[in-house]
Amino acid sequence: MNDDHRASFAYNHASSNSAGNTTGRSGELYLSSHWYNRANEYDTYVAQLFSYWNDDFSTEAKISYKESVNGQVSLGGYDFGEVKITVPATDSKGKGLINLGSDDSRHANQLSNETLQMRLSGEYLYEDHAISFGWEYEKVDVFNVFMQHYLGSWYFDSIEDFENGVAGSFEYQNNPSLNRDDAAAAFSLGTNTLYVEDAWDVNGELNVTYGLRYERTFNDDTPNLNSSFVERYGFENTENLDGLDLFLPRIGFTWDAAEDLVIRGGAGRFSGGRPNVFISNAFTNDGSRIALYQSWKDSSSERGYLDNADPSGIPQRAQDQVAASVLGGPNSNIDAIAPDFEIPTTWQYSIASDYRADLTDFGLGDDWFISAEVLYKHIEKDLIWSDLSRVLDTSKGNNGLTVDGRPIYTHADENRGNRDVLLGNSSGGHSLIETLSIAKKWDNGLSANFSYAHSKIRDRISATGTSTNTAYEHNPVFDPENPGVGRSSFETKHRFTLNLSYNAELFEGYNSGFHLFWERKSGTPYTWLLDYNADDGLSGDLDLTGDFLAYIPTGADDSAVVYDNGYSYEQLMTQLDEIGLSTSGGYIEKNSSVSPWTTSVNMRFEQEIPGLLEGHKGIFYVDVQNALAIFDKDSARIYRNKFGTSSSAIVGYSINDVSQYVYSDASATSSDRPVDFLDRESTWSLKIGVKYIF
Repeated sequence: MNDDHRASFAYNHASSNSAGNTTGRSGELYLSSHWYNRANEYDTYVAQLFSYWNDDFSTEAKISYKESVNGQVSLGGYDFGEVKITVPATDSKGKGLINLGSDDSRHANQLSNETLQMRLSGEYLYEDHAISFGWEYEKVDVFNVFMQHYLGSWYFDSIEDFENGVAGSFEYQNNPSLNRDDAAAAFSLGTNTLYVEDAWDVNGELNVTYGLRYERTFNDDTPNLNSSFVERYGFENTENLDGLDLFLPRIGFTWDAAEDLVIRGGAGRFSGGRPNVFISNAFTNDGSRIALYQSWKDSSSERGYLDNADPSGIPQRAQDQVAASVLGGPNSNIDAIAPDFEIPTTWQYSIASDYRADLTDFGLGDDWFISAEVLYKHIEKDLIWSDLSRVLDTSKGNNGLTVDGRPIYTHADENRGNRDVLLGNSSGGHSLIETLSIAKKWDNGLSANFSYAHSKIRDRISATGTSTNTAYEHNPVFDPENPGVGRSSFETKHRFTLNLSYNAELFEGYNSGFHLFWERKSGTPYTWLLDYNADDGLSGDLDLTGDFLAYIPTGADDSAVVYDNGYSYEQLMTQLDEIGLSTSGGYIEKNSSVSPWTTSVNMRFEQEIPGLLEGHKGIFYVDVQNALAIFDKDSARIYRNKFGTSSSAIVGYSINDVSQYVYSDASATSSDRPVDFLDRESTWSLKIGVKYIF
C-alpha cells in the first residue's frame, strides 16, 4: 500500500485421506469390506493488514475463514450394514468374532466446521519495554453427524447360521423421520481473548517477558432438554460452555549468562488440548435426535425377520418402531456435560540452556551448538467420563466388591438398559520431557544435528478415540468410574535422531545436496487385559463395559480366582511366559508392555539444474524412504499400535456369585499384541522427480 502500511491475502486448499480399519481384541478378524477411508478437505482464506504508525507503535489486523469437512467413508460401500459372526470356542481356543460389512461407526459419520478468526494486536516500544496487547476472536460452527447402526448391525451365532441367513439379533438407529441429517447436531462455540505482555530488557544480559491472557467462551446453543434425564438425576442435560472463562498468567526469561552461554526458562498456565468433538457429543446424544431399536427388546413374535436375515436392508419392523419412537423418553443414550464443568488446563514449566562450545582441544573445532531443555507439564484440569446409569451390584460379594476389592456394577434402573454418560473434570497426571541436541556446521558444506528426547507421560485417560463409548471403554482401568493415573498410551520414552547434510557445487553455479535422516525410537505402550465380557463380568450386561486391568493370582491358592473348563493356574503362568510377562501377582499395570523399537533411515539427493529463462532454475531430486531396508530388512521393520486401541486380552473371565474371578481360558500368544507390523512402511521406496522454480 505504502511504506507504512502493508496488506496481504492468501488462499489455501488442501485435502488428505488415509485408509483404516477397526482393530480389536484377540480372536477378532476384520475383512476388507470393513475398511474405511478417513478423508479431510479444507479451504482457508486469510487477510492481514500491517501498519507502522511511528517508530514506537505498530498494529496488525487479521481475519481468516476456514471451511473443513472430515468424513469417514466405508470402502466396502453402503450396500449392506455391519455383520458380526461369532466363532464358537474350542478346547484350545476361546470364541472368536468375524467382522464384515460397513463398520457401524462409519454408517453415518461426518464432521464439518466453519471457523472465523479475527485479531487486532499492537506493539508499543517504551524505553526498555516492548508492550504488546490485543484482542482475538474465534467462532466455530459445527455440523456433526455420528450415528452408529444406521445401516443396521446383524449378529450371527455361528458361520453356519450366517450361511443359512439366521441372525441371533439386530440393532438399528435413526431419527424418527428416517432422515439421517435430522440426527445431526449443529451448534456454535467460540472464545473472546484479551491479552497484554511486556518484554522487558532488564539490562544488557537479561530479558524478562511476562503477561496475562483472559479467555471467555461463548456457546449460545444448548443440547435439547431431556425430561427423563432430569427425572433420573435431578439436573438438566442442557449444560454448555457459555460464560466459562480463564486467566492464564505466563512468565519467561532469557539470560546471557556468558559470552557463549544462554539460559532461558518460563512458566505459565495453558488451556485446551482436547478436541471439540467431546463437547459435540452432548448435542448429538441428547436423546432428541436418535432413536434405537434392538431386537432383543422387541417381542419374540415380531422378530421373524431374524430367520430370513438380509444385511442389505433394514427390516420394516425396525423402521416402523424407530419412526414411532417418542424422543426424549427414557430409552435413549444420553451424553451430558456436568453443571460444574471447567475448561481443561495445564501448568507448564521449562528450563533450558544453549551453549556455543569450542572443542578445538579435542580436535573437533569450534562453534558447536549444544542445547538442553527440561519441560514439565502438570495437568490441572482434564476430561473424565462417568456412567450415571451404573451402581454397585450389592447383591454380589462384599457389598458389590470382588474378593480383591474391585467394584462390580449393574443397572441403576433394572428396567432400563441404556447408558447416561456425564462429561466432567479430573485432575492429576503430568509429563516430563528432557531433550538434548548437538549441532555443527563446517566450512566445507557438511552439517550435522543430533538430538535425543526422553519422555515420561502419565495421565488418567488417553482417549484414543472421539466417541463417548471409546473414551470410556477403551482405557485400561481398575475401575472405569475412578481411572487411576498411569503411563500414557501416547508416551514415546526414547527418541534419537540424526540429520546429516552436505552441500557443494559439483557443477559450478549449481548446488548439489546430499541429506540423510536417521531415527530410532522406543515403541508405544500397551496393556494386557481381562477379556471382553458384556454378560456376567465386572460391568454385568451394562451398555458400557470397560478395559479392565488383568488380575494375576499370587499363587495357585489365591482365593480371588477360581478356574473353569479344565483351565488351571499353571496354564495361566505358562501363558504369561508365552507373552513375555513376568509378575508375582496382583494387577498388571496400565501400559506396562511396549511395542518393539523402530529404526528408519531416509536419504535425499538434490541437484540444481539450469532454468529455461533468466532467474529460473530446476531441481532434480531422488528420495529413498526407509533406505535401511536395502541393507538390513530386519532392522528396518516398522511397528505401530493398532488404531483406536492400546490393549489386548489375556484371559477369558466371568464373576461368580461370591465375587471371585472365574478364569476359563487364556489363549493369548505374543502374536496377539495390539501391535501391527507395517509391511509397506517396512520396505524401501524410491522417488525421482523434478521441481521447477521461477
